Amino acid sequence: LILITAGAMVPSRCIVDARATQVVTAGVYSDVLIQARDRFDNNRTSGSVADGFILVKNETRSVAGAFSFKTRYEVEGITIGSFLTASKGLHTIHVLSGGVQLLESPFSVMVMPGVASAHGTFNATKVPELGTAGEMQTLTIQAADKYGNLHETGGEELDVSVKGLTYLYTFINGVRCTASSADKGSCVEVLDRGTGQYDVRFRPTIAGDYFIEARLRGKDGTVAQIGQPGTPSRSPWQRCITCVNLDFPDRECVRCLTLEVRPAKVTLAASTTYGAGASRFTSGKEVEFLVYARDAFGNIQTTGGLDMHVSIIGGNEFIINATVADMCDTSGVGCGQYTVAYTGTIAKTYAMIITLLQEKKEMMVQGFPASRADSKASGLPWLNADARQCNEDCPEDSQDRCCLMGEGASYSQSLKDTTFLIQARDKFGNDMTSGGENFEVEVAGPMLVNGLVEDLGSGQYVVKYKVLIPGTYVLSARLRRVHIGVMYDACPDPAEQCFRGSPMSELIIANPGTGLEGLVIDGPGNNFFAGTMGVVTIDVTDKTAQRIFGVSPMATALHIGTSRTDVAVNSTVNPWQLSFNVEQAGTWTLSITAGLLTHVVGSPFSITVLPDTAVVANTLVTGSGHQTTGRASQGGLVPGVAGILDKKLRLYIIPRDKFFNERTHALLNDNVRWGMYMTSGTIIEPGSFASGRRMMEPGNDHFGQYLLETTPITSPRSVGTEFSLEVTLSGMTITAAPMPIWMFPTSGVVDAAKSVAYGGGLRLGSAAQDVTFTIEARDTNGARLTAGGATFA
Repeated sequence: LILITAGAMVPSRCIVDARATQVVTAGVYSDVLIQARDRFDNNRTSGSVADGFILVKNETRSVAGAFSFKTRYEVEGITIGSFLTASKGLHTIHVLSGGVQLLESPFSVMVMPGVASAHGTFNATKVPELGTAGEMQTLTIQAADKYGNLHETGGEELDVSVKGLTYLYTFINGVRCTASSADKGSCVEVLDRGTGQYDVRFRPTIAGDYFIEARLRGKDGTVAQIGQPGTPSRSPWQRCITCVNLDFPDRECVRCLTLEVRPAKVTLAASTTYGAGASRFTSGKEVEFLVYARDAFGNIQTTGGLDMHVSIIGGNEFIINATVADMCDTSGVGCGQYTVAYTGTIAKTYAMIITLLQEKKEMMVQGFPASRADSKASGLPWLNADARQCNEDCPEDSQDRCCLMGEGASYSQSLKDTTFLIQARDKFGNDMTSGGENFEVEVAGPMLVNGLVEDLGSGQYVVKYKVLIPGTYVLSARLRRVHIGVMYDACPDPAEQCFRGSPMSELIIANPGTGLEGLVIDGPGNNFFAGTMGVVTIDVTDKTAQRIFGVSPMATALHIGTSRTDVAVNSTVNPWQLSFNVEQAGTWTLSITAGLLTHVVGSPFSITVLPDTAVVANTLVTGSGHQTTGRASQGGLVPGVAGILDKKLRLYIIPRDKFFNERTHALLNDNVRWGMYMTSGTIIEPGSFASGRRMMEPGNDHFGQYLLETTPITSPRSVGTEFSLEVTLSGMTITAAPMPIWMFPTSGVVDAAKSVAYGGGLRLGSAAQDVTFTIEARDTNGARLTAGGATFA
């Protein structure tokens, strides 16, 4: 055998195998195989690094960047050449030995970016520095490896945080905020374009300074701030500016931030008020409150200059002027705050309307009286001029408050505990709503009486006194030793209330009594008919009675059982007329009182309402006993009722009026007649067509009814014949036509053929259970027997 080995290596015949390195990663060594050959293309089986293989990158076909290589002899003439490039793109690699190009050299390699690096990743667009609350803020982040190669595909995870007065996150506890939080407004959304760029979006709603930072979450679990340290792209992004320290102007002030979020447009709906003056005021005292101008998210305005107006309206007659002051000065203190000041004098409820930028906001403001009562303004409680108790003519400038309530201050009776009210008022005429004042009351005349004053704690005071001797007295009421009220001329008519101020010299003390004894009432003893207008008259010429009715208006009530009806009072004529119209017959009760307490003499009265004329449509015909069953009972005798031969037939006719009232009196003649006929129309009882007999026994259950009774007499051939009963009222038929009545003889002998049996026991039974059914005994005429004694088996 002859062993032939490869000759010396010839570079031009050596070959490169780069099939596994068509696509490589930047910054990572990639290998190619180099096979050493002799000049006859025989693979050498030996070799070393001395073979001198080198790798060179062709700069003309690739982007600039670092390139390095190394070789390592393996075995059988094979050398591994490793190369590394930091630049992505298409590269041409040459393999040489001794300056000679090897076979399959050069070859092309596509270098892809390496693993994304936090230092290499950067913001591709400017980080937002100024924004408005509620507006979307965006920036774009470009992923890159540590060599600065830009990624062209997605898949990286970026965690962006916005921190300030509120925090916005991309991830919360390792879970994306948009997937785990119901409040999407607190999330920073990162959208992967799939091109190596990532869109960051967030919407801050709270105005203020924020820091924005972005971190890359590596595949190996590491998290790091993006951007090259020491460069503007480094996260967190921030800028620092000089500012003014409002508390210490001489001290240096530096303000660092990434994003300044300013308030959105002011909206009145979100603006707030602070201070008691926004809801209440005390009469005569200036009050103020603050309005904080806010946007829809509650951010206070950071500048001034808004055109704000405030109106306080309590009707057309009560308008309070208000002034608005902008609190924002040149240093920026108080911006967004507006002071509203006003002074009210009339205690009542007002509508406060704040107008701003074509918006309106309405609130309720309650005015309260001054802290102390005024003697001149205090007095009796006011009534409106249209009140029933008021009988005075008010002057035009009285504001509809010229009538006074307090009969006990101008009229009373001896031996009677008398009371009236004092209403404490402030100097603006507002009723006080709390107590604490010291009123003194004195009644002087034929005798001297000091009144007892009780503080109700509501601004009103009850005055109580009792005079034993009738006569004319002077009433004095003082607050802090000063007479209350304003003096006016006394009214010419003693029946009018004339008390205006203290002292009051026309306090009339009359003799004891209700004061209603002088009334003359006519009508309660009369009888009235249902459905007809009833009138009761009252003569009220008595002055004392007029005075009492002026203070306590007449009240009337007409009722029977649980039923009530209205009574119309006509006080424009004399005597007064009380009219009513009721449909239910019976004894009604009429009460006439002054107010709701004091009855006139004789009240309550009994009013008798009688049924009206009977009508055919409502009159009843019934069997024995009083069995009324409503409208459907006209002709109420059940068809087919059996009359018994030679036995008395008894029916009742009950006249009723159009309101279904049954006749209870004998004031009208109803002219009830009756007759009985065979079906053929032949009168079977000549002369029996006659007037019924009225039952008049007092207290009897059938009072006001008619009793129809007869003993039919027929021949045997009439047995089982159908007869018709006719009852008429004033010539009109009451009974249904025909109203059949059967006449049967009673033999008293049981006929098994005519008797009947019925019941469930005839059809079905259960073992060990009682079985029942009914046998009805009948006579030979088929009439049911009414007595026992029959034996059935």
